Amino acid sequence: MRQVSPWQQFWDVRWSGPSGSHDSRFTVLAWDDIVRQHWHRDLWHALGAYWRYYVGGTRQGLFGRVWPVAKDTWLLGMFPLLIALGVALMCAVGAFIAARLLPAWSTWIWLLAPCLWLAGWRQVETRLDSEWLVRLYGFSHLQAAGRVPDLDARVSDMADAVVAAADAARSDPERRCQEVLIVGHSTGSIVAASVLARALERAPWLGQDGPRLSCLTLGHCTPAVAFFSSATAFRQDLAQVVAHAPLTWLDYSAPGDWAAFHRVGPWLNAGAATTWQGSPRFHAIMDSAAYEIVKRNRLSMHMQYLRSSTRPGAYDYVRLTAGPLTLNAHWRQHHAPGAIEATSS
Repeated sequence: MRQVSPWQQFWDVRWSGPSGSHDSRFTVLAWDDIVRQHWHRDLWHALGAYWRYYVGGTRQGLFGRVWPVAKDTWLLGMFPLLIALGVALMCAVGAFIAARLLPAWSTWIWLLAPCLWLAGWRQVETRLDSEWLVRLYGFSHLQAAGRVPDLDARVSDMADAVVAAADAARSDPERRCQEVLIVGHSTGSIVAASVLARALERAPWLGQDGPRLSCLTLGHCTPAVAFFSSATAFRQDLAQVVAHAPLTWLDYSAPGDWAAFHRVGPWLNAGAATTWQGSPRFHAIMDSAAYEIVKRNRLSMHMQYLRSSTRPGAYDYVRLTAGPLTLNAHWRQHHAPGAIEATSS
């Protein structure tokens, strides 16, 4: 592994098979350091995240847009709020009963009830570890409004790296390759779309002159930003990317993954690009016992896209990212109309 910058590192992989050997360079473009700057665990920052997500999301119509296309994702997003309201209801009922039994202490009981609720709520949240959802979606609210300048700068730097790689592949005989593939998992799908948009602004020739241009999103979450009314710039990014005809964009999002939007494409609207969305069909490419374990753990299900398969299938993360086929060739072989091994979505 070679570190290029604090946020960029790469390593080389060789695929060997019946068709010969194929070399790939995996480059990680990181942005987790920027998220961590907003990932505070103390009470006041947690309350701020709740306010931004639930109040801001309601004001901007986020939940009304998510419900028709992703009810399971909507419910998952509401889970932390339901915990807070459930503990509040229990404290209110307890305070009411205690005040009736001890009328002389009723004032103190009602004054103490909010403190008990706050302590109980924080204990339950800590044990269930569900608040990361609110912190993440609170960050998405800031991202939608363009209020994370460090992320905007990082996206521009990432776009420069993509253009530089494609330019080197078309001009340097020693660095030629058949494809530049952008991969975005979970909320990384949001960043991947913005990086592609910036790269196309700088180099409209991407995918036409030089290597093919492809995008692979896994368990995508683009509506988590795009459905905020303030996310005008990001929706423009999506429109610009999907309008680029040379691009192939495939998305695998599992129906069993409540954190993903499997019923709406990450591009939101169709364009000139080749696009396809479907399920990775984890139940078919995993051992039955392993799949049953993953089904019971929502976080594990959301991370399964990045793990190797134990059974053959159209979805194979290692083959998709390091195998001999470009993403467009994979689409034509498995998912294009008339493909023999088509995968149901």
